[in-house]
Formats: sequence, C-alpha cells, structure tokens
Amino acid sequence: MSGTGNKISNLRNKRGLTQQELADRLNVSRSLVAMWENGKRTPDYFSIAAMAKVFGVEKTEIIDNKLSEDRHSTESDAIDNEIEDMTGGIDSAESKEELSMAVKAFLSRQSTKDNEIFMARYLFKKTYKEIAADMRISEKNISVKLTRLRKRLRRFIKGEKNE
Repeated sequence: MSGTGNKISNLRNKRGLTQQELADRLNVSRSLVAMWENGKRTPDYFSIAAMAKVFGVEKTEIIDNKLSEDRHSTESDAIDNEIEDMTGGIDSAESKEELSMAVKAFLSRQSTKDNEIFMARYLFKKTYKEIAADMRISEKNISVKLTRLRKRLRRFIKGEKNE
C-alpha cells in the first residue's frame, strides 16, 4: 500500500466509512477507492480535494509527499525547476495562493488524462518512467504531454496576470 493509499484508508476508517460509502460521497466506484488504497492508482487533484472535504482535513494530509528512497534528489530538483520555469518564480505567500488558484482553474479545463499526468508529475513528483508505467503509455508520450501542458499553463498564467 502506498503512503497516500495508507492515508486514505486510515482517514476513511477514522471516519467510520466503508469504501462504498466513501465512493458514494465522491461519486466514484468502490473499486477505484480500493485501487487508491492499494496504491494501484493515484487519485487526481479533484478527488483529493473532495476527500479532504469528506474527511475534514487539508489536502496535504492525504498526499504522501515523501520521495521514495530510490528517487534521486536531482529528480526532485528538476521538478522544482520545471515548476519555477512555468510560474516565473513566485515568491510571496499571497502570490503563491493566487498561483495555486490559477493552477486549479487551469487543471479544471484539462482532460482527465492530462490532469492525472500533470498531478502525478508536479504533485506526487513521479518520474516520467513511473507515470508511463502507471498510465501504460510511453515515456516519450508523457514528455510530449507535459511539455504541452507547461506551455499551456504559462500562457494561462500570463493571461490571468493581464486581466
């Protein structure tokens, strides 16, 4: 079971919910909840946000942000650099909150698959190889999709700033 899966299971059990009851509240299948808990699937941003409301916790309490032991810090640094490049190096807490809202708005306009790829990379800090294996598509396809998403996000954020 993954760290995130453990957290979902523990929070669900603390609230006295069955997998089916949680699934019903999230409008997903019970099997999807089971896959999240078993680490076979990773919940997308919107599912995490919905779970946070159901459990009465912050989204960060559901997500396992620890890097796995075999993951190199250079990969994490590369991800941080990608995020900084996309966002223009936001510094203040107020600007980070605005950026967070802009990213949520941006993701709400993306396809489910693109949303999952973006979240796997930038929230769960997975490598291209891990994402490709999870989604059963090539690393090259992941690379292309992420490049396009980064470009669209940059344009979206610039558009938000100009309004």
